[in-house]
Amino acid sequence: MLPPVPTWDSTDVVSIATLRSARSVKSNKKIGDAGGDCTTVRIDEAASVAWCTEMFRLPEGEIVGQGLATFDPAVGGTEFTWAITGGTAAYSSARGEVDVAESNGGANSDLQFRFSR
Repeated sequence: MLPPVPTWDSTDVVSIATLRSARSVKSNKKIGDAGGDCTTVRIDEAASVAWCTEMFRLPEGEIVGQGLATFDPAVGGTEFTWAITGGTAAYSSARGEVDVAESNGGANSDLQFRFSR
């Protein structure tokens, strides 16, 4: 079963700031929060690669995103795509991808959720 259409605009970009407050970019209203952690799995000359798991708490439930991310301090931000591996409540069967675009040295992230049909 696919997750229902969320009451927040799922085509909206969700902005995650340093304090991990999730805000709608379209309305600038708080719609949830996020938390997670990353474990460094490789360090290259200028960048590190980490395996990350993040939980995005939204009004209808939580969405889990997981994947690799490359962090390069020289760039100040990076973009990557994680798998949506599940969730809770309305998102208990969620699958798809979440595109992450970091800025401000990783202090801010814009997220675009794409659910599989």
